[in-house]
Amino acid sequence: MFAGCIISGFMMESFGRRMTHLLLAIPFILGWILISTAYNLPQLLIGRFLTGLSVGLLGPVGSV
Repeated sequence: MFAGCIISGFMMESFGRRMTHLLLAIPFILGWILISTAYNLPQLLIGRFLTGLSVGLLGPVGSV
């Protein structure tokens, strides 16, 4: 969560809040697609990593 707060802070300053929110939706959606279509454990873990990272990055953006 700590790294997500720092990274999303820089993204909000660079791209703005709305664009950051839209950009972070892409890895979140891709992560859920990977989770739902996973055939093996590495695919599932990559999907979980993407969704977890996206949630960590979206936390500060949503609260601002």
